Amino acid sequence: MVKYFLSKKLANVSNRFKIYDENDQVVYYTKTDLASLGLKLSVFEMIATPPQQLQQQQEKEQHEIYYMKEKVKLSMHRKFEIYKGGDHLHVIAVIRQDKLWNPTFSVKGDSFTLTLKGNKMASHFQVLNDDGIECGRIEKTWRKTKPTYELDILDSFEFEIPFFFCFALAIDRTFFNNTTNG
Repeated sequence: MVKYFLSKKLANVSNRFKIYDENDQVVYYTKTDLASLGLKLSVFEMIATPPQQLQQQQEKEQHEIYYMKEKVKLSMHRKFEIYKGGDHLHVIAVIRQDKLWNPTFSVKGDSFTLTLKGNKMASHFQVLNDDGIECGRIEKTWRKTKPTYELDILDSFEFEIPFFFCFALAIDRTFFNNTTNG
């Protein structure tokens, strides 16, 4: 099992997250396109540099891993498309909110289906594979005075670890972020 933490500042309206590993090191971050209708967000890999160079690094060396776009439609159910980094033309998976009152999402790709099954408060989710076997958990907590998503990624999760981050970002956007443009 691997553990990660997605954290954003309390007064942050831009959907910018830092993603920490178990050693409290920033290993990934997200960046939002604020000029768009609906969420358009990228997950980037953090390349190790000294802290004083961190801001410069984010501007110079960005390695996009995944790109996530919210499909804006006249519906109460949210839908997000996920693209592989650098290719914003071919959808590799779709996260769709299945139930309005009982937090459930389906994640569908060409050869797989996953289910995100949440509790009534949308603060704890199980990630289940095609066979109903748990392959991860997402829990909203408070860590160092910030709202944080604690991600437990089990060995049965068959995909790249950053793909899992998109699930927590969709949950945050659906249940805890009411702004229209990120």
